[in-house]
Amino acid sequence: MNEEEIRNEAVSSLSQIMPWFRRIAYNSFNNKDFDLTRIQLLMVMALYYHGTVSMGTLAKLVGTSNEQVTRAAIKLEEKGFIIREQDSINRRVVNIFLSEKAKEIVRNTEYKYLQEIKKQFDDIPIEQMRELKKSADYVLKILNKINDK
Repeated sequence: MNEEEIRNEAVSSLSQIMPWFRRIAYNSFNNKDFDLTRIQLLMVMALYYHGTVSMGTLAKLVGTSNEQVTRAAIKLEEKGFIIREQDSINRRVVNIFLSEKAKEIVRNTEYKYLQEIKKQFDDIPIEQMRELKKSADYVLKILNKINDK
């Protein structure tokens, strides 16, 4: 196998992991109670983990356009999930962050999410869990290295 094939297979394997986690995350978040679109949910999660960011940065984190983030932000603000403020230095920049209400919801959801993931691994032998931890730490190290570029 040549270098390009190895890189393609590695990326392909990683991309297969994401839908599994996304499914559990989405199922953990009782969307019936909050009536959020997929983009709104991604925005809430991104803000939870990244704190206050500009609308442009949020669009990049979520992987969508500034316009779509702006439309979704209006709805989230109406629901009391986010707060938007103009930047004190550059008035053209709008910063966005989660309300305390949203942070509490995400904390509770994150707990349910982690418990649900943990349940998925209950039948896996401890030695395989050690290997999984070691592998996950290694993958995270590589992803952080890419992120730091």
